[in-house]
Amino acid sequence: MDNDKIKNYIKEVCKYIREDDVIEDIKNELNDHILTMTEDYIKAGYSKDESVDKAIKQMGDAKIIGR
Repeated sequence: MDNDKIKNYIKEVCKYIREDDVIEDIKNELNDHILTMTEDYIKAGYSKDESVDKAIKQMGDAKIIGR
């Protein structure tokens, strides 16, 4: 599942990460977590777009997550 909203959210989170050596690991972990939540929402009957939006919202503010 490839989604610009997910990529943009992860990019926003990574702007606040100070340690460059962990960024790739964090990107992968966030992507996996968001995709899992998105799939759960889809199984619950939401559309793909709604599911992505709900998963990102559930993750929280990118600035806070990135710190």
